[in-house]
Amino acid sequence: MSGKLQYLIESERLGLRWMTEEDCGDVVRWRNLERIRRHYIYRRPFTLEGELSYYQSQVKPQRVMHFMICLKDWGGRAAGCVVMNHPDPEHNRVESGLFLGEDAALGRGYGPEALGLGASYVFAHWPLSGEAEPTLMSRIFTDNLPSIRTHERVGYRRVGILPQVVCTDGTSADMVVMVLRREDIQTCW
Repeated sequence: MSGKLQYLIESERLGLRWMTEEDCGDVVRWRNLERIRRHYIYRRPFTLEGELSYYQSQVKPQRVMHFMICLKDWGGRAAGCVVMNHPDPEHNRVESGLFLGEDAALGRGYGPEALGLGASYVFAHWPLSGEAEPTLMSRIFTDNLPSIRTHERVGYRRVGILPQVVCTDGTSADMVVMVLRREDIQTCW
């Protein structure tokens, strides 16, 4: 899986492409990793049936932008996801997130690069057209320092704290709210 035509947006090291139905198994495997699951509000195990349903109802009709992070030096194989969802036309805002599922992809700077590419794509292609300035928003647990640093490298800034957000496993913790405006994107690739 290589070549320029398959990617929606790309850098020298990676490309983002749409998630396909064939990616559902990888997404389930990655989201069920403890190192990923503990950083989400929804902590119940993912199932292939549930992910296929999500793909059909949300991804395929493009209610969400679910990108696969493809590493060029891995022959274009996917290593994680960037997801842009929950569009809020009233506030001209889209929620963003990402995760790297393959351990071998960690610590190489792919996170900020992929998030920056995804943000650039969304600002260029998602019809954000309300009166408010278009923004991307992320909610990140305050103990997830790598994710907070990744977002800051892309240009997100902290705007608030959501205290004691309750997760599906009954635990609760504070989350930082971060936003990104189009003009604040930092090119980190």
